[in-house]
Amino acid sequence: MAPPKGRPGAGKEGKQRGKFVKRQSDVDELRELEERIVAEAPGPGTNPLAEKGGPQLFSDLPISARSRKGLEKAGYTQMKEIQRACIPHLLAGRDVLGAAKTGSGKTLAFILPMIERLYRL
Repeated sequence: MAPPKGRPGAGKEGKQRGKFVKRQSDVDELRELEERIVAEAPGPGTNPLAEKGGPQLFSDLPISARSRKGLEKAGYTQMKEIQRACIPHLLAGRDVLGAAKTGSGKTLAFILPMIERLYRL
């Protein structure tokens, strides 16, 4: 096997630099998402369904690119009522008590903000 061309260890340094750049872009994304969550959070005790102009699509939410890509890949684009009502509050770290029929999207309304909070740790 021929030795790699160039300086010894150049490949490893390049990989480390790439990881640093990726981590830095993740940090930048998280900072931007946190700012959006604070700025776009509905008022405590309000119902986003009663407000005009609230998020209708998952792509409107301040969520990570990874979550957005996963939702798109799974075919989720339009939020259901329980999701529009709960997710903005949950992303803001508030407690929510919601009730809806079976198949209405409650599980996704709960799990998406939980995944986002874990991603931010």
